[in-house]
Amino acid sequence: ARGVEAVASRAGYQVLLVHAPDPATEREALAVLAAHPVEGVILMAVSTRQKAPHLAEAGELPIAVINRYGVGPRFTRIRWDDRSGARLAVEHLFGLGHRRIGFIGGPRAGPAARLSAIRRLEGFRAAPQAAGIPLSECLIIPGDYTVGAGVDGGCRHHLDVSVIGDRCTIGIAVRS
Repeated sequence: ARGVEAVASRAGYQVLLVHAPDPATEREALAVLAAHPVEGVILMAVSTRQKAPHLAEAGELPIAVINRYGVGPRFTRIRWDDRSGARLAVEHLFGLGHRRIGFIGGPRAGPAARLSAIRRLEGFRAAPQAAGIPLSECLIIPGDYTVGAGVDGGCRHHLDVSVIGDRCTIGIAVRS
């Protein structure tokens, strides 16, 4: 949000931040924004699996959607490559000499599973395979997408580095 605010401010715009943790709240927020003279909306998905049929109700309001799949071509779509990002992070850490690199992610199935974390795990697994370095499955640690779970998992497993598959970023924690 800070980066968006900084760029918007330089261009003479103000940013209004709305937290919409579910589709119903998101629909309501979009209706309120569409009823006022806003020039556009940047909408970040709570989950890549979250369906958004209500976006069609936003009329002509310009909307950029971040990391959301299954939206129509009318929207500007911004996506990142979770798989490659995790793979590149692990390759970099291998280059620095680290070998006990763990992945702390959330559930891989069910309603709490996040596609972004699943893709990061795929990238995490690909790096050692490509480098010919054995991957110990015990370094893939279940968590609940919280910082506490990441710290606990990293300490409990005596990791050099943890690649945390969380809600919106890859966290890297290096133990000195």
